[in-house]
Amino acid sequence: MAGTGLVTMPDTTGWHLIEIVSEGTEVDVRRANPWDHSWVRDGTRIRVAHPSYPEQRHLLDVYRINVDDRTITFAAGELSADVWAFFVPDDEFVQDEL
Repeated sequence: MAGTGLVTMPDTTGWHLIEIVSEGTEVDVRRANPWDHSWVRDGTRIRVAHPSYPEQRHLLDVYRINVDDRTITFAAGELSADVWAFFVPDDEFVQDEL
């Protein structure tokens, strides 16, 4: 996108789906609920296939939140009206945290 300052990537690998939820519904992203914190865009976007409809692609902004003494990176975006997807980088995904 010209002029936005955001970097758009082709279909992105390296990200793990955490959950799809209704807007405001609690979601566990590395032991934190993003809805309870201020999100800061990091200036990048990822393109992911919709988990249920893989022919659909969605651009999600990458965010950071500060929780206690740690920074959590995640991508999130609205897939349809009030339905949000949350992803974390593969290298930060820990199965035991789900």
